[in-house]
Amino acid sequence: RTAHNPPTPELLDACDRLGMLVMDESRLLGSSAANLAKWDGQIRRDRNHASVAIWSLGNEEFTAQGTAIGGRAAAAMQAMVKRLDPSRPVTYNSTLGNEFDPINAVVEVRGWSYRIGVERMDAYHAAHPQQPNVGSEQGSTVSTRGIYANDAARGYVSAYDDNAPDWANTAEQWMSFFAPRPWLSGGFVWTGFDYRGEPTPYAWPCINSHFGILDTCGFPKDNFWYYQSWWTDKPVLHLLPHWNWAGREGQDIDVRALSNCEEVELFLNGRSLGRQTMKPQSELKWKVPYAPGTLSAKGYTGGKLVAETQVVTTGAPAAVQLMADRATIDADGEDASVVTVAVVDADGRLVPTAGDHVSFELDGPGRIIGVGNGDPSCHEPDQFIAAVPVATRAIEGWKWKRVDLRTEGNLPETKADFDDSGWDAANVTAAKGPLGNRERAVYRAHISVTPEELASPGVELWFGRIEGDNVVYINGEQAARGGDARSAVAYDVKSKLQAGDNVIAVIVSNWGDTGGLAKGAALRVTSAAAPVQWSRSVFNGLAEVIVQGAKSSGVIKLTAHADGLKPAAIAISTNGVSPRPAVE
Repeated sequence: RTAHNPPTPELLDACDRLGMLVMDESRLLGSSAANLAKWDGQIRRDRNHASVAIWSLGNEEFTAQGTAIGGRAAAAMQAMVKRLDPSRPVTYNSTLGNEFDPINAVVEVRGWSYRIGVERMDAYHAAHPQQPNVGSEQGSTVSTRGIYANDAARGYVSAYDDNAPDWANTAEQWMSFFAPRPWLSGGFVWTGFDYRGEPTPYAWPCINSHFGILDTCGFPKDNFWYYQSWWTDKPVLHLLPHWNWAGREGQDIDVRALSNCEEVELFLNGRSLGRQTMKPQSELKWKVPYAPGTLSAKGYTGGKLVAETQVVTTGAPAAVQLMADRATIDADGEDASVVTVAVVDADGRLVPTAGDHVSFELDGPGRIIGVGNGDPSCHEPDQFIAAVPVATRAIEGWKWKRVDLRTEGNLPETKADFDDSGWDAANVTAAKGPLGNRERAVYRAHISVTPEELASPGVELWFGRIEGDNVVYINGEQAARGGDARSAVAYDVKSKLQAGDNVIAVIVSNWGDTGGLAKGAALRVTSAAAPVQWSRSVFNGLAEVIVQGAKSSGVIKLTAHADGLKPAAIAISTNGVSPRPAVE
């Protein structure tokens, strides 16, 4: 489901290739001419994609739900679908329960935003038995990868399937309700990935939601295996939590098995802790006194062993590992490889509690474009921007003169050789300019620029404030105009300057209370950017680096190192291709 906006064409192309089904959703429910025009364009653009299976008119429109206006808007949008693409059904994601709603009365498929329960979904189906139903937004389960106790102080939520906001449900709650009801066609989980914003259940300093089945890096949380258990026929068996609990020897650990096997038997260091029968859409639980070693499980179906898994107490962090999702990428300036960073022990096993800080270096035809670790409380940068040294020197010696507001065309006062010796000195550092409403003035100043400054990567003319309409001239040639009168402005003027003396002239036309130059003026010269050192702390043993190829073929070498750990290196080949015209 492309909540809550139209999908990009590239996403639909990928879904076409992968065989995924898409609920193609409008940003807004409405029958205005502007909204219908957008809806028309979206349908025409997307209707030939094989992946599009259903159209959605909108999402949780609180001002329209339950109103006749909402019903008429839904009818207009659905009629447009039926005219342009009669082959696909139409839905709308509603937050209402069993209440009468003109929107639900119009759409072909009733869409449910949460609201599971006998008094809601069952009652609605009993009253409308011929209308198909879909869980267009379900779940909103919250969890943090690799964390097994709620920790509000650090902004983490247990990864057990125990936590959901008051409007939402755990994975087991909604799945166990949907599964035995064939008239419910399934549900879209909110959400596949964690995402920036809506940091639920904790606010800032958390930086992202906890809703995802995967974290922001795409690393799976434990519920990944819960959903996989009930959405596949292959045997699935997953144990949680990890088995690194130093200091808790002899204390009970909440152990759970996620599986679609009929029975699961749990073992600690080879000793059986009992076999349990798995209820569909559920999980199995044990309380296990902690002892380091190996926690393992065997899954049985039809009396036969069909799956095995284990979690092992690891040693201390000993090395960094790098694993690229693709060892060869296109040299088109766009293609990228996602590299997993893992901190492992001396035996190469992931240390699930590691938080080491890892630094990265890259050689060859490519660049690092991002790093991450999936930690919803991490404030380390995802992108490192090169620091650009800036040398600033004030432009002084300003003079000014009021001119007729009615004067049109080029003013002689802007020419480089104009004689301004009789003008008054101007104070351009004041908080406000001296001009009144409907007054105009010309400001002039001289500045000497060295050849070394002109050879710098960037030269800017900076004004703390220009109050009023303005045009900036350098050596009699127009260099810039406009700008926000409420903030500082900077203009790139390197191509307009010359070595030696330069004349700056600024025409300011005021239409407000005050006008003119204020809060200073300066020349800013930028030097070459300082080298960037990319780095990221692992979160519960894992982090991620995204490496993008350049437009030349060769081999990219990525190196990772952390204090006290064995470093790692990986090679990514880039193959020459013809880039798309848009990026040439």
